[in-house]
Amino acid sequence: MLKFNSDGKFTIMQISDAQDLPLVRKSLVRMINRACDVLHPDLVLFTGDNILGNHINDAVIGTRQVASGHDATRSRVERAISHIVLPLEARKIPFAVLYGNHDDMNCIEKSEQSEIYGNYSSCVGSGADVGAGCGTYDIPIMSSDGTRRAFTVWMLDSAGKGADGNWYTTISRNKIDWMLRKNEKIKKAFGVLPSLVFQHVPIPETMQLIRECEGNNECLEHDGRFYELDPQKAHGTLGEYPDVCSENVGEFEALKEMGGVLAAVAGHDHLNCFEGKVDDIDIIQTACASFRCYGNKMRGVRIFELDEAKPFEYKTKTVTYFDLFKKTPVSIMRYINDADDKEKLKYGIWAGTAATAAVGALMIALGKRK
Repeated sequence: MLKFNSDGKFTIMQISDAQDLPLVRKSLVRMINRACDVLHPDLVLFTGDNILGNHINDAVIGTRQVASGHDATRSRVERAISHIVLPLEARKIPFAVLYGNHDDMNCIEKSEQSEIYGNYSSCVGSGADVGAGCGTYDIPIMSSDGTRRAFTVWMLDSAGKGADGNWYTTISRNKIDWMLRKNEKIKKAFGVLPSLVFQHVPIPETMQLIRECEGNNECLEHDGRFYELDPQKAHGTLGEYPDVCSENVGEFEALKEMGGVLAAVAGHDHLNCFEGKVDDIDIIQTACASFRCYGNKMRGVRIFELDEAKPFEYKTKTVTYFDLFKKTPVSIMRYINDADDKEKLKYGIWAGTAATAAVGALMIALGKRK
């Protein structure tokens, strides 16, 4: 049972787009370990693209397939999952998962991945189907005395492979209707409770937080036009044009109808890390944690701090890799070595190091000839 601590506090740590493979980038695992030890989360949420499913069978270098078939693929999926989960399992930190567009881009579907996550003793939510399909469910957080539900975490499936074999990046209406029905039951039992809604792909209303601007170094270019966060509505980093749900099925209106929803939280866009507000509901995007895929200096985790004494308030912040490790020669070199977006710099350093070593060896050889 999850409940507020004796001091009335509860900390949620969101890890979005961990997106790695059986041979993991070690900086990701180091970052998760350090975040757990420094931030002391009471619950960790993996909010989609937890693994890089479409490349799960790739060779170490390149995209040559080194495995095929269900059993071999499952083994590789299990290994990829283990890298992000074992830091929590070792510390007995509860965790829960939902899924993104990359997770089941292979023959191991989300329902089977749910079984894999569920085999870990610290898993409190693997997305098993509770009436609205795999990946959609709620997590109750009880009062500090354990007598009543005090807070709700909603986990909504917004991406993956449909029954028809096609890929989708939206929330189906049946999931929204399930959430509304479940929320009514909670209301009848406990009244209007505060809640946070997590999903992988951002809701369409995210677009209300950005505005067009004249092209300059501060603006983001997309299809020949320029954009920035509207400073009257949002703050943070807009690193890429938001890739929101492909259909608007009325989710945001449902969140307003429910009452008590504090924020709608998403990942998906690796370079975006911002917080804004639309109609009194916060809209949040969290940057990626992955070193395997594109990212930026916001690479890290996000923290949500809840207070039982102030149930309809919360605090949130992003904690980056360099917040956790500081900028030391070792942490910088590890970051450059593992981050995909630093490959050119990495190869340049390697080439420079090799050239320096070669010159040194030549000088030594010439010195010996004298």
